[in-house]
Amino acid sequence: MPIVAMKAVQARQHENADRLRIYQFDAEDGAGLIQIVANLENIYEVGDVVAVALDGTVLSDGTLIKKNKYRGARSFGMSLGKTDKPVGTDLTADFDATEDEKTLKRKEAAEANGVVEESVWTKYTSIDGYLKLREDILAAPEVIVTEKIHGSNARFGFRGDDYLLGTHTSRILPDRMDASTWPSGHLLSHFLRWCKDYDIERRVMEWKAAHPEVYQMAVYGELMGFKCSDLHYGEQTQYVRLFGEVQIDGVFLSYDEALAVIGELFPNHIIERMIVPVLYRGKPDKAVLRKLRDLPSTQAATLGVEQISEGIVIRANPECYSEISHDRLIAKWKGPLYCERKSLKKLDPDVLPSYLSAHDLIFDFVTAQRILHVWQKAQSMGIDLHMKHCHRIAEMLLDDIIKESVGEWPEGQEPETLDRKVLVKWTKNLSADLMAMVMQDIEAGLHG
Repeated sequence: MPIVAMKAVQARQHENADRLRIYQFDAEDGAGLIQIVANLENIYEVGDVVAVALDGTVLSDGTLIKKNKYRGARSFGMSLGKTDKPVGTDLTADFDATEDEKTLKRKEAAEANGVVEESVWTKYTSIDGYLKLREDILAAPEVIVTEKIHGSNARFGFRGDDYLLGTHTSRILPDRMDASTWPSGHLLSHFLRWCKDYDIERRVMEWKAAHPEVYQMAVYGELMGFKCSDLHYGEQTQYVRLFGEVQIDGVFLSYDEALAVIGELFPNHIIERMIVPVLYRGKPDKAVLRKLRDLPSTQAATLGVEQISEGIVIRANPECYSEISHDRLIAKWKGPLYCERKSLKKLDPDVLPSYLSAHDLIFDFVTAQRILHVWQKAQSMGIDLHMKHCHRIAEMLLDDIIKESVGEWPEGQEPETLDRKVLVKWTKNLSADLMAMVMQDIEAGLHG
């Protein structure tokens, strides 16, 4: 049913846009809520029944409705106005609409895999390279800096009366919440086993009962340890380490508020052992951040193991948004040792060359302005504006960096002496998110 009559169960003003509102709609079919961002042309109140065109709907004029993001808030369809039809009614024929086959197949494949995309749990801001394009995080009054844990994102919480478990963007279907329903060794089987060991469902639902005013809650963490990633931190088992991030009714709490919620959920545990250690808390300083980025893993050190760190995560505290991108102020800064190891891990680790200074030079030369210049050059060569050309753009970007950085490369690490494939890979990794942001700006007509 591409277009369905759904009831508005939540309505609020968009935090970063005066002329936008955020709604949660429910078809009351057990499929869960759908988040829609809408303008003020039609304003809905809780209880209104609305025609909602879902992601993949093709309207009568040929318009394809896609999930999108507006000023940092994700939208999974479009509201088409109030209706007097009962909740759950298929309104597709009423609007002479159809369903996009490619989108339908994608959804069916996801459900067959035991997960569905979850619109209520806010997706994390894309944070790779954020320091390069959105340096306004450095103007935040306070930041919390933690080690970037290498693993698989996991979260738990509730929405309405429903207990929810999920990953970065997806929710595990209720009939797949038992570890035995997944292949042995599957990452979700490890996560579900941890949830059972810590009795997460009971803890979540007891917290919900104690806070009846809260409609939705999510706690964020990372599944890590043995066989969950190539950085195992000295662990021989799998477990979840919490980020100290909690979302209540669509809003991320401050760090201290989040710790208070985690303390309520786990009253008999030492919270410091359950969360990712804080490396720094205070006014952001880029020199300090770079030093923190290059520290060995603090998480591994707690077990007496010496291991490199993937890098750091920097987030504004309390939550605030970029005036430029309207995204949440949060950034990931990967360390050069980790990037080198990842790029060259198929080679003999005993003979890996040291490219660390070269990596930092590329980092410093990757800017939004340089990417814009390369994108425009690519378009003049007939290369269309699409992220499928990311590798080609990275090659062109590296060539531009080499041309502009003559005499600045560290002695013995001039580009002609290094492995070009590695340099291209680093350039691609450091610039991919920036490429996407600049491409979106070009499409929006923000650059002439």
